[in-house]
Amino acid sequence: MSDLRTKPAKFFEELSTASLRDFCDGYRWMFERDFKSKFVSSETVAVAELKTKVEGIVAINNIAYAGETSGAGMFQIVLERDAVFSLGGVTVMLPIPRIKEDCLKGKEEDVLMLADAVGEVGNLLTGSFSKVFRAGVPDVEGLGDQFTMHLKLPIVIGDGEVPNLEGVQSVHVFTYQIELKELSPFRVKVVFPAQ
Repeated sequence: MSDLRTKPAKFFEELSTASLRDFCDGYRWMFERDFKSKFVSSETVAVAELKTKVEGIVAINNIAYAGETSGAGMFQIVLERDAVFSLGGVTVMLPIPRIKEDCLKGKEEDVLMLADAVGEVGNLLTGSFSKVFRAGVPDVEGLGDQFTMHLKLPIVIGDGEVPNLEGVQSVHVFTYQIELKELSPFRVKVVFPAQ
């Protein structure tokens, strides 16, 4: 069995970009909110360096994967502060002015009240990533129907740091900007183990 960690960064970038696009499409269909995602950057860093790039209020979705051609492991989707308050707030239909205020001044106790909504967002993200990684995209072959993903609960949410991926020294970090017309753009990071 091969290990997903042997795949090049471009493989993860292409599939993650398509997965976030699929998430935005699905969210629009379910919640009638027109989110758009845009790729910002790609880098490979030591795990210790990742901790300096992600701090403060965050939500970390740990997603386990397994498959015949991928091995087994875990990756992370990190919602930065504004992403937590924006996606969580829109999901529970908070008024836009309240979401904007929370993005500016919200505290850890405010974000903890959005835990169920952030969990729902995590499930939607996992569904999109699972679908795209199985099927692939033009020029990038998918991992097939035997490939599975599931969101590990509870989601890490609040004022903290990114937990280590077990046995991983370096990671590929893909940063995306997500936009909704009424809100300021916010960022999501997708973190895959590197070889």
